[in-house]
Amino acid sequence: MAIAEEVGYDKCSGVAADRGCSIEEATEITVKLHNDLIHDFEAGHRSRQAVPYVELQRFMRGLRAWMGGAFEWHDSNPRYKTGDSGPTAVKRADDGR
Repeated sequence: MAIAEEVGYDKCSGVAADRGCSIEEATEITVKLHNDLIHDFEAGHRSRQAVPYVELQRFMRGLRAWMGGAFEWHDSNPRYKTGDSGPTAVKRADDGR
């Protein structure tokens, strides 16, 4: 039986099962992984803005727009809200754009 069938389909349950930790610990691990990936992407995006390849720039703009849509969805979806405090720990780093 696949791990998703045993523990659910979300990343936190999979991390908890894989590492034998609590859901709370798995959530912290998952949020850190997510935030590290986003920060790495944003740093890579900034460092490649000066590369003079039209195709690369078009791809990076499209990927950034797609990610922006995902951020908007998470910010507006009740699943990712906690009471009156707004979105949970997954937030976009503000890079001034």
